[in-house]
Amino acid sequence: AAAIAYLINPTFAADKGGPPVKVDAQGVEKPLFSGCYGQLGAGGIFADGSDTIKGFALGAGCDWQVGTLVIGANGKYAFYEDDQRALSLGGRLGYSINAHTLAYGHVSLLMDGRSPKFSEGVVMGGVGLETYLTRNTTIFIEAATDLQKWGDFRTLPQVYEVSGGLRLRF
Repeated sequence: AAAIAYLINPTFAADKGGPPVKVDAQGVEKPLFSGCYGQLGAGGIFADGSDTIKGFALGAGCDWQVGTLVIGANGKYAFYEDDQRALSLGGRLGYSINAHTLAYGHVSLLMDGRSPKFSEGVVMGGVGLETYLTRNTTIFIEAATDLQKWGDFRTLPQVYEVSGGLRLRF
């Protein structure tokens, strides 16, 4: 989806061409991926190839960019089918492929959303891609799998998560 969006609209700044530009109060350009965001996404968790739970999530995070390197922290709360909930807290490390596209790896702790406990969760690890659509809006797609399970989650088969959505950056 990110590649298609880039091919459809490779220039973002009005009348100037080129990538979007963020400017601070003094008029100095800031790295595009530095700052915080809110997100709305949809996706699913798949286990054992047969069990699928679909839903949507609300989240927030902050990133800090130095050169082409981006480091960030984030969280999301997901609402799944059958009244299930999940809380995810994590971080990411990324590389800015060009002025408006970020490839990243991420690690998070996935917990029960109704009674989250760090000691009873799943450590998820995966990859993602994010690209700008407008000056403050990006789209993203992520995929992850479980790396470590604790508590009641130990009895689950291998878990995979795929999600995507919009981030509003400020």
